[in-house]
Amino acid sequence: MTTMKELIAAWDKKDINELRDLVALAGDDIDLSSLPSAVEIPESLTTYPVWSMDVLGRALVGPAADEVEELAEIIKWCATKNENLLKTYTIRGYWSTEKVVGPGNLSSSRVNLPAHWRGKRVQVILLDH
Repeated sequence: MTTMKELIAAWDKKDINELRDLVALAGDDIDLSSLPSAVEIPESLTTYPVWSMDVLGRALVGPAADEVEELAEIIKWCATKNENLLKTYTIRGYWSTEKVVGPGNLSSSRVNLPAHWRGKRVQVILLDH
């Protein structure tokens, strides 16, 4: 017999609503800080109770992990409450270019770079929120 903890651990990370429903069924039997997430929750969102995120950028939030919100909206809210969200970076590199992120697949977006950069390390910094 599969336990609720096992069902939660096996969540496919595609739809955060499914995880919310599993958490509701589990009740107080689970540690919310150990919920699986499709992506690592940004440290800058520590002022907001984000427990997990799916591949589409939706987040499981709230003290009881019973609400779903879009990550973009959470970031906007945090930006008004926490000016530390905007950071300054010093980067050393060989070339800099500014691009607009385009569509990718279901779980990501895409930035096209020169072909000769293939296999090279790059740094991407979000400029707009």
